[in-house]
Amino acid sequence: MTNMYHKLIFEPRDLLYFRDGRPVNSGYGANWPMPQTAYSALRQAFHRCWPEQQPQEPVTGRKQYRFQTLKTFGPLPCKDGELYVPTPADLKPGAIMAPLINVPGESNLPKSVRYPVGADIQASKETCNPWISLSELNRYLNGEHRLTTLRNSELYEIEERPGIEIDPETHSAVDQKFFLASYLRLHEDVNICLFAECMSDGTDLIEAFYSSGEKQLVFGGQRGVVHSRAEKFDPQHLLLPMQCGIPVKSKLIKWVLLSPAAYSRGWLPHFLDENGNVMLNVPAGTPPERKQYSTRKAYREALSRSSRRLNARLVAASIPKHSSYSGWNQEKGQPERTLNLVPPGSVFYFEAENENEGMLLANLLTHGRNSEFLGNQGFGMGVCTSFNYLDFNTLIK
Repeated sequence: MTNMYHKLIFEPRDLLYFRDGRPVNSGYGANWPMPQTAYSALRQAFHRCWPEQQPQEPVTGRKQYRFQTLKTFGPLPCKDGELYVPTPADLKPGAIMAPLINVPGESNLPKSVRYPVGADIQASKETCNPWISLSELNRYLNGEHRLTTLRNSELYEIEERPGIEIDPETHSAVDQKFFLASYLRLHEDVNICLFAECMSDGTDLIEAFYSSGEKQLVFGGQRGVVHSRAEKFDPQHLLLPMQCGIPVKSKLIKWVLLSPAAYSRGWLPHFLDENGNVMLNVPAGTPPERKQYSTRKAYREALSRSSRRLNARLVAASIPKHSSYSGWNQEKGQPERTLNLVPPGSVFYFEAENENEGMLLANLLTHGRNSEFLGNQGFGMGVCTSFNYLDFNTLIK
């Protein structure tokens, strides 16, 4: 993680409302905010602060999409100074699941994976709580399974309030049209944390935006407002996807999503083919220098000639139920398409040809925004660790 990132703290003034993308959803707004919500809130605040294009902003021949360099990660709950992320899907009370080998019989698994996922514990419907602190996550990445996780109710409460339907033509209440809307109220010791960077022609726009002190941001639906401030932090003391959490030295790599990811093929990442083979490239020699090429196309062709395909494939996955999300395109004045997201906490298991290929894969997945869509808004970020197969014949029966 570079020093260009800033840690932003959002403190709600009151209740917050975050709808999801389900079509039948008249009043359920007590969801944890999506990455796009935080990204859009900050970007729109930039527009209000600088309504006219600034000298440091690049000028193009087409309609300008301002603040293109804004990148965010979060929002994350921050309780008593400790950051929390969604709990990995393969963490169970008493064990960490892993791909099962030597399973008898046939399976209906998709051809992109080889093995089911299981754990060496008795069957149970008991699950872990949905949130885990970064310090506990670090223990998980090192193979520990006796971990503390938090319930939603330990971070926020859900409050319901009645509402009435308004006729858009008459702007008056529609007779007998009432509904209950649910809202999110954070506990007093809980804030919302967002990491963001936005460099433009050598100017740090995050630093410039907060140079005069705290700001108010419109955050979520129904014009909810939060107080926001920038805090200094030491990135070396935080486990975040912009840096490796632990050294990974194995050909068996596990990638844990800490934010949602959006792919055109549903749950299957865009950097895999239909058979689960990894289609990422790594340098095969000395990379070319950009300044030696007059066009971006020529540079990319030279870069392609000096690279090779990484030798690894997907072998298993543990993915919870997908979530749906849509938004509003401020530039076009129309709703965004609904995306079915791979939820945070999802786990992908890879087997590389050898240990060196595994380390290269872990580095690419940890330092990238590996979402086919909305990567700049914090989608598709995760951390890697190693895993071992479980033999079905040795499991507790």
